[in-house]
Amino acid sequence: MMYSLSSCEIKPAKKSSSAKQDTLPANQHIDHDTLLTTINRDTLRLTKEVYNTVADCFPSLLSPSYATHPDVLYLSRSGNTDVFESEAGRDYFCEVYYFFMMQQPKAIAQNAVSLQLQQLFSAINDVEGRLHCGGTYFGHRHERLPAYAVYAAYYYPEYQTEKTYDITPQKRHYMAMLRQMATDEMSIEDDCAGDQQRVIQEQLTNIDKLITGKFYLQQCLTFQHQGYDFE
Repeated sequence: MMYSLSSCEIKPAKKSSSAKQDTLPANQHIDHDTLLTTINRDTLRLTKEVYNTVADCFPSLLSPSYATHPDVLYLSRSGNTDVFESEAGRDYFCEVYYFFMMQQPKAIAQNAVSLQLQQLFSAINDVEGRLHCGGTYFGHRHERLPAYAVYAAYYYPEYQTEKTYDITPQKRHYMAMLRQMATDEMSIEDDCAGDQQRVIQEQLTNIDKLITGKFYLQQCLTFQHQGYDFE
């Protein structure tokens, strides 16, 4: 990925030698730092202050019964959430969101779907960023992708109960739209030449391969329309 957050560093949880891996208590405070891990062997060390901020301000993250979109949950915050303020703080919130969600059995069961969505969202974000000359916006989006993906994957079982059909015509139209958008933007952007064009075409090929069903096509459309309406 070509983007970085060099001008707005993500605020990490403080390290502590006393952190320990625990079963998360529901809707209550802890008195020690803790270490969250996922099925993908990712780890996140949380201070007790950050954990208790989540328990106070985002208690639904500790509930296994439902999931709320990370952006909706973030905007609903109340109380003292200083650690999550600013765009970098919002990136950190999405990281914390992802790790809390990945403690839930339903999210763990949809891990493969979540990983595929992360790849799709990353490719779309990369294409959009390269076509619009990069910037911190795309870096922030990149940091939040795991949260968006784990939320969408959480509800994948509900999509499986819907009637399905051959998505080939819709997928063909969607990919044609992406390729035409890339062609149009590259024709007016001096920076989109040579290697940039090659990488964009490779990412478009990746998107095409990763859209393997109706669910993934719908999620691509939602992710793109909600995050990249610059006109």
